Amino acid sequence: MADNLQHQAKEVAEFWRSVRAIAGDDDQTVIDTVDGETDAISALRRTVQLAIEAEAHAEAAKALAANYVERRKVLEDRAERYRRAAAAFLQEVGEKSLRLPEATISWRHTGPQIVGEIPSAAGLPDHCVKFQRVKHEPSIKAALEAGETIPGLSLSNGGVGLTVRRA
Repeated sequence: MADNLQHQAKEVAEFWRSVRAIAGDDDQTVIDTVDGETDAISALRRTVQLAIEAEAHAEAAKALAANYVERRKVLEDRAERYRRAAAAFLQEVGEKSLRLPEATISWRHTGPQIVGEIPSAAGLPDHCVKFQRVKHEPSIKAALEAGETIPGLSLSNGGVGLTVRRA
């Protein structure tokens, strides 16, 4: 769709400029005239609609991902409770292991476990948190703008972006 729109823009550009020269600052006249003679405005509108839809789908996917993370945690906690219950059952009846149709199960001693709610990483001392090295694009851009050399990277001359203000 985007490639088709670029192709249509090339085809309609001269006509657009001639209509603009006649209509002046009257955008609606330009749009109506070009729309009456070509499919370019319809293609443009459809492309903007697709962009809005894609952004909405991206936001929905983001929300679903957060829900799935929460759901995974609930399911992992549930599985752990079932495992503890089965281990407690084996201990109570005096068995170390038992062969069942679903699986062979056995209990074992585990090491010490953390008791209590672990605070956020900000509330822990440095030696109790893991620091992860991740790229930070704003810092990379700032370094390049400051003239620093980073192998394989440079700044472009910029491009064109589209602002969409929904009615």
